[in-house]
Amino acid sequence: MAKRHNKRPTSVNINSRQWKLIYRPDSSAGSFNTYSDNGQGKIEIGLKWKDPSYRTNLLLHEIIEAILTDDMKRWKDPAGYGDENRMIFLFDHDYLCSFADKVAAALRSVGVLNDGVI
Repeated sequence: MAKRHNKRPTSVNINSRQWKLIYRPDSSAGSFNTYSDNGQGKIEIGLKWKDPSYRTNLLLHEIIEAILTDDMKRWKDPAGYGDENRMIFLFDHDYLCSFADKVAAALRSVGVLNDGVI
């Protein structure tokens, strides 16, 4: 069983940059900003839902989308202009190999992934 941390992480490393993690108890959603007010990346995670697996999935979703956006792999679908759910992510298999490394590094930085488990 994975070791449970008593404190929530306050940052995550994405693409060799430290991104701030902010927790919102009044929200059940997640969001990110590649360059917030001070130029640092920021991920916000809603804590309204008490299910830990939902929160972990929300964090994973935002980390993945932040990496893809930072690497310029996220595009707006012209047919879905203004609809955030109509984003397109486009990359080849070579990128997928490096993407997996980036996701793993981000998850290690917040203590979600432990290489000794596998």
